[in-house]
Amino acid sequence: MLMGKCCVSYEADLNISVSEYTTQGPERFYFREAYNWESLEFEDVPNEARKLSYKGKGKGKGKGKGKAKQETMKKRRMKINHLRKKKK
Repeated sequence: MLMGKCCVSYEADLNISVSEYTTQGPERFYFREAYNWESLEFEDVPNEARKLSYKGKGKGKGKGKGKAKQETMKKRRMKINHLRKKKK
């Protein structure tokens, strides 16, 4: 699961080597192929998936999580951790 910001680029669109790109930060990912979940095969990357990083900043940050939602998630994590400790 990804949380927070990340940079995803098509390998052929990189202006630098893959090793340089990935050493610029742990949030940098690249892809070479697209996975078709219907045929269960890897395919060439469709044109609409290329150059996505050049399309701008998007429409904004969206709605944030409310305090009640954060508290609920915290309680769930605590319960899961408690159950995991019991299994050991």
